[in-house]
Amino acid sequence: MKKHLILSGVIILMLSSACLDLEMFAPDPDIQAAVKAGDPELCKKIPADEKDRLDRCYQEVGVKIENPEVCKRILDQSRKDYCYTGIAEKTGDETLCANIKEDSNNAAHCYSQMAVKKKDEKICDNLKDEGYRGSCIIDVAVELKAPAKCMKIGEGFYRQRCLNRAAAATGQQELCAEVDDMGERNACYYTIAANSKDKSLCEEIKITGEPGFDEYNDAVEAKDGCYKSIGEATNDAEACKKISNTYQKSWCLEQVAAATTNEKICEEITSTQYEDMTLTRNRCYERVAIGKQDKSLCEKITDPGYRESCLKYIDENPTTTTTQASGGGGLWFFDDFMQFI
Repeated sequence: MKKHLILSGVIILMLSSACLDLEMFAPDPDIQAAVKAGDPELCKKIPADEKDRLDRCYQEVGVKIENPEVCKRILDQSRKDYCYTGIAEKTGDETLCANIKEDSNNAAHCYSQMAVKKKDEKICDNLKDEGYRGSCIIDVAVELKAPAKCMKIGEGFYRQRCLNRAAAATGQQELCAEVDDMGERNACYYTIAANSKDKSLCEEIKITGEPGFDEYNDAVEAKDGCYKSIGEATNDAEACKKISNTYQKSWCLEQVAAATTNEKICEEITSTQYEDMTLTRNRCYERVAIGKQDKSLCEKITDPGYRESCLKYIDENPTTTTTQASGGGGLWFFDDFMQFI
């Protein structure tokens, strides 16, 4: 009864939120009429005390007719900034970005959009703040897949970040070696390895720093994540075995076993810091059994209750596919979730 009451409450809350969302984003007839006519004067039909609606009307009309003068009528600064940015994006006129407060997030966004659109990093020079300018050039370098543009950023973090992201965008792994910052270099190799599904590149991720500190933890996480990403994407159990974190390793092996319906991989699973080996292996056997529709594999499950659930599930769902089984057959995750309710 308790479970039913809580689930009912959750459903009611979800439905209420959905209704609020629908109401919030429902078409506004006054705004629609003004936009369709392309006439900002029609926005005046909206009561003056409804400032948000009025601002939204001027913004949408201003962008529609590409008239920055309409943006000046907007009271809310952020919405006014979006108005100028919207027109700049449509017209390709980066001078409109100058109407936005200098060196603010919105100004940086506007100039970055224009720099990428025009494929011209010189537009980024309008941003005086080193961080905003660096981020702007990074966007251009990544969009154009042109790492050389990173050299227009002064020495420091943003150049390193630029080389990392541009190298990842081009797939040029040799560029990662040019990144001095070890965290950015590791991220560079991680991204290229994941995109190319080349697990040999995971070895290029170096573990530095002292155990227990951020530098060390981040490096270990990056290397493990690299192997996990490739292992699951390519169903490569050998990649999973290289993961140092026992929980991530077991999860990776379980995913591969379920995807390939290979119960022998389940035998590679060991205990983790969160789960006993028996529990993890049982779940793995269950998923493979359901994927293969092989009740004999259910017999490998040591827990009597879950063994029975496995057998029952196969009897009741004779057409379950391997893909469906990779979700755990709907048994383990749902049961574990319900235990917390």
